[in-house]
Order: sequence, then C-alpha cells, then structure tokens
Amino acid sequence: MRSAYGPLRAREDASARKNNQVYELGIVIGMVLILRLTDEQERALTLLAEAQGVGKREAAVCAIIEAAAPHIHDARVRALARHGRDRYALLLDRLAR
Repeated sequence: MRSAYGPLRAREDASARKNNQVYELGIVIGMVLILRLTDEQERALTLLAEAQGVGKREAAVCAIIEAAAPHIHDARVRALARHGRDRYALLLDRLAR
C-alpha cells in the first residue's frame, strides 16, 4: 500500500481490503497507523466525514485530536502550575504569612 507519507507497506487481510475497512492515518512522516473498524464503526466514520465535509481519514484524525485535547491541556496546565509554584515558592511563602 502506498502512503502519502512515502512508500510504506502495510499488511491487510483480504476481507478488510474487500470491505474498505482499513485506513492509514499519518501520525508522523514515515509512520502509519492501520485502523480496523467494525461495520458499525465504519458507518459512524462515514457519517462523521459526511457531516464535516471531509474524507474519512481527516474525520478520524480530527476525532483523535479532539479526544486528546483536554488531556493534553490538563497536563500542560499542571506542568505550568508546578513550574510557577517552584519558581515563586519564596514569594508565595512570604505572601502566606
């Protein structure tokens, strides 16, 4: 299978190819993710893609990013809070008195 990210090969079983249920998601240049879907998941992805006016690949990528965003945001906020707490520890102690 040829990917937009280069001549990468992915193994697929014959039934998945026949039913068009294998998608390549480019995560990083040179990396491919094979996504195997049930018929119900395939229909849901098709409906999502149609509703968004994009292809199935783009709909899947957007769904992954949307699902990950709150977790990434929370982790970043915690890291920034830790950094601020460490950086201003003496000042925070003085203000607390």
